[in-house]
Amino acid sequence: MSQIQEKLRAALPASLRRILADSSQQDLLKSVAHTVVVRDGHCLHLESGRSAQFQSEPAPVDVTALAQCVRTLLPVDSHDEALRLLLPAEEFVGTPVELAGVSSETLYSALLLQCESILPTYESDLALSVNPAGANFESPHVALWMRQSRLDEYFSALSDAGVFLAVVSPRSLIAVDASADCLIIDRDAGTGTAIHNEAGVIKQWSHVLNSDLQQEIFREEWETTCANQADVNVVNLNDLQDFTDNYSGGFTALYRFFPEGALAARKQAEKGKKFLVAAAAAVVVLLLSSIPFVAQSVEFRLKAANLEASRELSADARRDQSIVIDFEDTWGPINDFPDQRIREAMFTLQSILLPDQLSSMEVDEGLIRIQGTSSEPQSILQRLEQHPMFTEVVFSRATNNDRYFIDLRLSTVNFDAYMVRYFPDE
Repeated sequence: MSQIQEKLRAALPASLRRILADSSQQDLLKSVAHTVVVRDGHCLHLESGRSAQFQSEPAPVDVTALAQCVRTLLPVDSHDEALRLLLPAEEFVGTPVELAGVSSETLYSALLLQCESILPTYESDLALSVNPAGANFESPHVALWMRQSRLDEYFSALSDAGVFLAVVSPRSLIAVDASADCLIIDRDAGTGTAIHNEAGVIKQWSHVLNSDLQQEIFREEWETTCANQADVNVVNLNDLQDFTDNYSGGFTALYRFFPEGALAARKQAEKGKKFLVAAAAAVVVLLLSSIPFVAQSVEFRLKAANLEASRELSADARRDQSIVIDFEDTWGPINDFPDQRIREAMFTLQSILLPDQLSSMEVDEGLIRIQGTSSEPQSILQRLEQHPMFTEVVFSRATNNDRYFIDLRLSTVNFDAYMVRYFPDE
């Protein structure tokens, strides 16, 4: 996914993310049949042990030349088999992670949401990989980042060469031991990488150019990083043979990057499978539904005959009903005209306004406008509001010299409902 899509997904609740999470990544991992290591302009096919050179300069990697070289190393009949590509450390960026209170379920999402603050100089989209188990560590651990455009570039070049790239990982992690601590030192012609792994979680990621080691301060820091520790197994990866020796037929490190093209292809394949399953299910349902079809047809004919007989018996009743409905449609607007109960409303107003005087009163479709004089107009308004016969009591104009103007509606009539029922177009 692109970084924007990942951020939108990261903003969802954890439970919803688990529901929406598909199995595309797991399916891609299961489909991996070949693993290729890239080192100093050479490719090594770990399953066969074959290697070949694709460029004379060790870095940067020429993606097109690499793709052609990988194609020559893979078996001729491997077009439908997926590839895992193990790249040099310079393709990745490691950043320390120390997020207190973040669970393993939300670690990935939290890092994506903070991507711009973690790597502010990167303006392009980045792909992220992190071991969720690192959230359970009290000390900091490392998250790995890779440019999304570079990841897509590898996928496109290999796809053009007839190779399906399923997943990309740092080559140094081939020596990761998920059950013990280890220090992995990967040296090639141009760079050196030291990785401290603890139970499958990267605790330290140090990458240096060999040219920088000529400076004493960098050399001392590198030597300190690579210093042997009594309780840590040190693995040196100095040539292609070391990668072959540390490959046991699988890649256990959880730091993986999946190209968007690979995920899209897997989802398209899943859609095809779901379509076939749905089609098969539809055929089965059609067959099952056809079994009782004859009985249902007979039952339908019997019901239709009974319905026709019932219609003939109820013809007189339906005719009388139509007369009643026509009568209601003709006289309904008169019979159902709202009774405003003017007399009762006037007596009620008289009891509320006493001893104050009422100078004028207008009644129009349930709306009453009154004018009068009173030393306490607000009190009159409150008494009218409290009476159940009236609603929507408001001052229509400001009082002037004890003169009040009040609008109110009769709560016992509803002219709007009457107009909607009998005169909807007006």
